[in-house]
Amino acid sequence: MSMISFVLGRLLIVEDDLNALTGLRELLGEEGFFVRGVVNGRQAIEAVKQEPFDIVLCDYSLPGLDGLQVCRELKRMQPHLALFLVTAYRNLEVINAARQCGIEKVIAKPLVIAELFDTLTAAVARLREKGQYNLAKKEGGFSAAISICA
Repeated sequence: MSMISFVLGRLLIVEDDLNALTGLRELLGEEGFFVRGVVNGRQAIEAVKQEPFDIVLCDYSLPGLDGLQVCRELKRMQPHLALFLVTAYRNLEVINAARQCGIEKVIAKPLVIAELFDTLTAAVARLREKGQYNLAKKEGGFSAAISICA
């Protein structure tokens, strides 16, 4: 395993399937993202209250608040966030509701990791261009860290 000496961006993953969450955290952490994972919408809202993120990758089907409700609230809290909704229910109704919440893209399950990585790195590049990149605003920088709240 190689040591990562850079961090692409601060990523919050909201996924109630612990196997999927663990896999995404590990893969995207190894690719250079600072990753925090939570298992429901309430934890996501608390995480965003505690620290800034660049990107949120949120499952649509969550216990309690659904992914649209979570993303709507997170966008209100941090308007610059790049939001992505992951769902097996990729229909026109969900896509239209996602756009209204400020979600950049609805990503279909099963995930294609290479495409997901390209989507996330493009979002970080857009945030950098706009000067809205949270990692650059933190003092001292970060190492590639992975955490989970279960």
